[in-house]
Amino acid sequence: MSMPALKKDFDILQGAPKEYAEQAESGRTVRVFFCETCGTRVWHAPSHSPDQVNIKPGTLDDTSWIAPVAHLWTSRMQPGTRLNEDAFCIEGQPASREPLYEAWAKATR
Repeated sequence: MSMPALKKDFDILQGAPKEYAEQAESGRTVRVFFCETCGTRVWHAPSHSPDQVNIKPGTLDDTSWIAPVAHLWTSRMQPGTRLNEDAFCIEGQPASREPLYEAWAKATR
């Protein structure tokens, strides 16, 4: 699960995450930041969007306000997973981010 945010609006309040680089399916490099103690991924920094971070929302203190607007890679979801019926769904990586931005804009109107 990922939650895009502007890098300027994102801050780590505690700890010093470790980092490594991984190659995405697109071939692009993604910087992955994780907890040095437990290894949990905290956020990704995609090379193609230097002003953006993709936060792993399960690491947030309060997730009660999160309402997913899209589900990607549904071909790999765990059995029994329930998806938001109103969300944009795609089995793999979308060719363009536009459908995701449109889903977000629709949900925040």
